[in-house]
Amino acid sequence: MDHTHPPLHTETFDFRYGRVGVNRKQLQALFHGQVHDVRWSERAAVLNHIFSHYVNGDREPCCNARKLPLYDLSKVNDSNEQRLPIILVGHDIPSDLLSLNKAGISITDIATVTAIIDTQKLAREMYKADDPGWNVSLQKLCRLVGMIPTKLHDCGNDAAWTLLVLFSLAAKLISEDDEGREILEEVVREGTRDSKTRKQRDKGSRVRNKEDQVDDWADNLVVEVP
Repeated sequence: MDHTHPPLHTETFDFRYGRVGVNRKQLQALFHGQVHDVRWSERAAVLNHIFSHYVNGDREPCCNARKLPLYDLSKVNDSNEQRLPIILVGHDIPSDLLSLNKAGISITDIATVTAIIDTQKLAREMYKADDPGWNVSLQKLCRLVGMIPTKLHDCGNDAAWTLLVLFSLAAKLISEDDEGREILEEVVREGTRDSKTRKQRDKGSRVRNKEDQVDDWADNLVVEVP
């Protein structure tokens, strides 16, 4: 629980816009996210990078978690021989897979998918099991579990909110006295606190620095008593 890094970090790879669009989307990135401008022709290499980056990645000293290195086409392992198994999480995953298939990309050709968790399907089983046609948007599902999502319709932000929703739903399925429930709930609390844009975080940092300066001045004030 004592991480030296944010609990959630997002990487958005933008194929549609130029540098101006990337800079604009960067201001909307939540969860300490970054936005990268990538050529359309590199989309398969980017996905290969995402699903195989654990092979030689550095590790965080606090929890031994692997870091995601910056995308560099020259360093991508196209063969992906050492790929690790992944759990694919998304909201309405069939639509995402269909879009990828239209772009000529199959996840199973890039990664070893051991499980697929669709938060829309999970929510249906938990809240509307008697209505197989019931669908809920990511925004409504966030609100259903008590979160107020912002800056949706950005792939990095949507991915992070989906993961937080999954943790929240999983916590509801675990008994209250289970230690795992407390861990999940803490991750959700920490994650939602990080749901600020870079501009909002910079502003908060400036305010804290200003407050620290005031405290330093007060601490160094010496009052002479006659």
